[in-house]
Amino acid sequence: MIVNKATLSEVVGKSQQTITTWQKNGMPILIDGTAGTENQYDTTQVIDWLVARELKKMSEGQESKGKDWVDSDQELGRLRAAQADKAEIEVALLQGRVLDADDVNLAFGKLDAEVKSSFLSMPSRLAPTLIKIRSVKEMTLALKADVLQTLSKLSESDEPAVNESPSRET
Repeated sequence: MIVNKATLSEVVGKSQQTITTWQKNGMPILIDGTAGTENQYDTTQVIDWLVARELKKMSEGQESKGKDWVDSDQELGRLRAAQADKAEIEVALLQGRVLDADDVNLAFGKLDAEVKSSFLSMPSRLAPTLIKIRSVKEMTLALKADVLQTLSKLSESDEPAVNESPSRET
């Protein structure tokens, strides 16, 4: 069947841009249109060419990823999927369903520093009390009380929660 580019595009299920790329890569053109006239294609020749091209790629062990064989429809689909994924993540961030990794890292970094500082200051804070105690049981109670007090202070920290951090403009 003899067809123009638009019809050939429908027959093979690819965009007209892909047809143009294929032409540049050797796809047969029955009538090469001049200014004002369309190219004409014999669908049998085109399909034979497509089959031969795929067989050649298979025999050479290639996987449709060669530089000369980029499928613009497939690439456009990948781009649209990536854009949709990005939009979905941005909406989830705005709705507070997910947290920004930088905000989480910042909050945990501050918490880590505060925990280290609190626990590293325990010896100097407790030494005057512990030196006066003779009983192991009383020392244990004093240590537990200080650890609980430190943990309580940390849980009451006035640091904003991660999800309360100002959202970033994207």
